[in-house]
Amino acid sequence: MLYALRAESERHSRYRAWLENALNGAERLVLFEPVQAAALRIATHPGIYRPPTPRAVAERFLDVSLTAPAAVALRAGEQHWPLFRDLCRRADCRGNLVQDAYFAALALEYGCTWITTDRDFARFPGVKWRHPLDHKRPVHNPG
Repeated sequence: MLYALRAESERHSRYRAWLENALNGAERLVLFEPVQAAALRIATHPGIYRPPTPRAVAERFLDVSLTAPAAVALRAGEQHWPLFRDLCRRADCRGNLVQDAYFAALALEYGCTWITTDRDFARFPGVKWRHPLDHKRPVHNPG
């Protein structure tokens, strides 16, 4: 999301094109609420981006994404907490990796392929993931 939002990002145009195609494609694209919140937090953070994205600009980008034809907004369900705790234990999560485990548990709970540029998702057993610009089949971590 951030690479598609921030024009100065490396390969911004490729990420933006991928996101637009996915949001308007035939296959549904799940946008989890905690990921949207994290994107808003990071995009508007003055310690990460100089200048940070104005909140209204970031909110508009996320709102447009959420109303796209293929977009489906989901949040953690009843199975999320046990899945999250199990991933934290199995991947020995600490610090920033805890947030990744939280997101990975969302993918497990809903049976989704997690789309990410973060290779840390290779640590989580049972999670299917792939890089948005890699059109190969998803990586399915052994569980």
